[in-house]
Amino acid sequence: MYSFLPDKSYAKKLIRPWKISSFAIGMGWLLYGALNYEIADWDVGISLIMDGPTY
Repeated sequence: MYSFLPDKSYAKKLIRPWKISSFAIGMGWLLYGALNYEIADWDVGISLIMDGPTY
């Protein structure tokens, strides 16, 4: 039977240290760019939208 929700092994894969650290580094770079570069279409909200689903 197919389940739409992921199982426990999938959740364990998401909390691996290298995945969390690479997510944090990527999020940091996106937020740094959003706060320091004056580009009109690149802000904090877009950075969160890009990085969240990518993880």
